Amino acid sequence: MLMADCDVDSIHKQAEQHQARNSRLLKEIERRGGGLAQDPEETTLHTTAYDADGTQLLNLLEAFAHTFGEQAPYPYEGRIPGTWGQMLSCHAQKLLTVEEFSEIGHAVGR
Repeated sequence: MLMADCDVDSIHKQAEQHQARNSRLLKEIERRGGGLAQDPEETTLHTTAYDADGTQLLNLLEAFAHTFGEQAPYPYEGRIPGTWGQMLSCHAQKLLTVEEFSEIGHAVGR
């Protein structure tokens, strides 16, 4: 079950903190002329905001084809984030309990 202290206000604050990321996603949607697939963080936020079934969330996150961060190829610098980083972020923000995070990690081999 998702932690009860997460509410719509905390999700709204988080969305404001990710304004640049949100803008990039909207531009990508416009370029593609359609929607983007829902990522793990978005799925978790949606479930928390609408107090949806936590068991269904775990099933979705365990079945998700997670990617893991990697170094950007030459000549680029930096790191290309993966979707597993979103799970770390959700856990750090207490959107997932320790047990939920461990269960998802075990399911994806982490």
